[in-house]
Formats: sequence, structure tokens, C-alpha cells
Amino acid sequence: MAPWADRVQSYTYINDGDFSSIFVPTVESTRLSYLLDNLVANKHYVMFVGAAGSGKTALMRDKLAELDPEAWSSFTINMHSFLDAPALQIIIEQPLEKKSGVRFGPPGSRRLIYLVDDMNMPYVDKYDTQSPIELLRQFVDYRGWYDKAKIVLKEVLNSQLLACMNPTAGSFTITPRMQRHFATFAVQVPGADIVRSIYGAIIEGHMGFGFDPEVAALAPKLANATVELHRLVANSFLPSATKFQYLFNCASCPTSRRDSAACFPSTTPTLSTSCACGCTSASASSSTACCRATSRPSRSCGRPARRSTSRTRTRRPSRPDRCSTRRS
Repeated sequence: MAPWADRVQSYTYINDGDFSSIFVPTVESTRLSYLLDNLVANKHYVMFVGAAGSGKTALMRDKLAELDPEAWSSFTINMHSFLDAPALQIIIEQPLEKKSGVRFGPPGSRRLIYLVDDMNMPYVDKYDTQSPIELLRQFVDYRGWYDKAKIVLKEVLNSQLLACMNPTAGSFTITPRMQRHFATFAVQVPGADIVRSIYGAIIEGHMGFGFDPEVAALAPKLANATVELHRLVANSFLPSATKFQYLFNCASCPTSRRDSAACFPSTTPTLSTSCACGCTSASASSSTACCRATSRPSRSCGRPARRSTSRTRTRRPSRPDRCSTRRS
């Protein structure tokens, strides 16, 4: 037995420009990933329940990315309020191929995992049911669904489900006949210290590629300032009936982190010298290039002022109104 903190893997930043694929492991994510690995390997259905920005979908996608592509395949289904059972049946049949007769399955001998995101989002009809969830329940209970044209049961082989659900949106819950099939785990919203460590590791890793030491040393302060700004905005702009879009969760922080990670050493100014025109540059050559873009002279460049080429436009006399002329 070992503490979960000792099982956390170290994070290594990869400068490939794909910010959405970055995943920084923490103690909570390591604990949930361990349970997910063992349950998926034994063909059990797993559901993560948590608020928006808790990282439940990122944990699932990180697990699917680590699977062996020769033995596993995955397909993501994003639920929404306008999705119904006929439309969902067309979607879930896309990664399948016909094996024999009425049997269908993933290509080759691989095992298929359906990742159902926002499972409780479909609209609740007048019968107090959600038709997309009932179709998935039919797949779980009877290992398939019916062909609407031939009225025969399509048997689906080598497939299982993973699901994510936000209990504060949509219908809040799903039917117990479907919920009983899943091993359900709660995903807590990470605290300020965890968020600071996650995005601090990303910025420090990005600034380690070619940045000046003076700029790279500002990475921890940049992460702390962003988390503090997010806290102030979330506490100041509270949601209401007319401002329901004021939802500043942990999912709002990656936007600023992605913009910061988009900066490269070639576009980041240093703190050494400054041009007379107001720009910050490291050499006289960059200062000259900056001053050429403006009409103002620069003392450090020695370039004379550019003569203004604007001309004064003469206003043309207005034409008389034709209607008034005809009337007169």
C-alpha cells in the first residue's frame, strides 16, 4: 500500500501547439484513473458525475487516449436537449460494421467504447422519459437495438459505455433503470491550489523553450495572478435570472492559459531597452523596424520624419433638388 500522492506521475510539457490535449495529473485524477482502468478492463460501465469544469470529461478522454489502438477503439457522443432516439441511433451505428446476419460490431477484433458526454441533457417528454437514454438502456439490457425498417433486433458485439453527467444541468438525474448499470463516482471541482499547480506547470513548461530567464521567472506569478483574477470575477459577477451566462468555473481558466501558451520567444519583447516611439525592443534593428511602421521619428533610429501625404479634399457643391426645380 502506498499513498495516492506517491502514485502521481510527473508532468512533462510537450511543445506541439495542441493545448486541448494537455493533461496534468493530480492526486484526484490519479485516484479516479486507477479505478477507471480496473473497471474498464473488466468490462464494467463507469460514470463520472460532477459540476462543469471539474475535469470529468478530460479524465475520460485521457483514459481513451492511453488505450492500445490495436485492441480498443472509442467513439464520443455529445448529448444535448434536441437529441432524440432516431437521431442517436444513426450516430451510434457509425463506428459499427456488419459481421454476419443481424450481428454488428467494431472493425476487426477491437473492443469499442462509447463515451456519452452530458448524459442527462436530452429533453424529458410528456411520458417523463428521455428517448435517447431509453435507447442506450435497450442496448445495455438486450445487447442491441431494433432495425426500424426490418423490425429485427440488431445485436451489437464487443461494446461498452462510459458516461459523464452534470447534476446541475439538464434533467439533473436519469432513470434508475439506466443508472443501476454504472459504477458512479463523484468528481470534485479542484481547489485554488490544484488549479494553480496545474496551469503553473503548463506555463513554466512553455516558457522553458527559448524564453529569456527574466521572462521565464514570471511564470509562477502569472499563474497566481490568473487564478486570483478568476476568483475575483467569479465572486463579483454572480449569475441571476437575467444574467444566467455568468458561470465562471474552472473551465474558464484554460482560455487565458491557452492565450499565454500561444506566445513564443520570437514575439515576446524583452525588458532591456526601449525605443523612443514607445515600443520595447532588444536591439536597434528591431527598433528601426518598429519605427518604419509609424510616421513618428525615433531618436534611437536616426531616421527623419516621414512627410505626410494626406491631401485636403475639396467639398463638391451639392446638386439642386430635381423635385423642387420641377415644381417651380
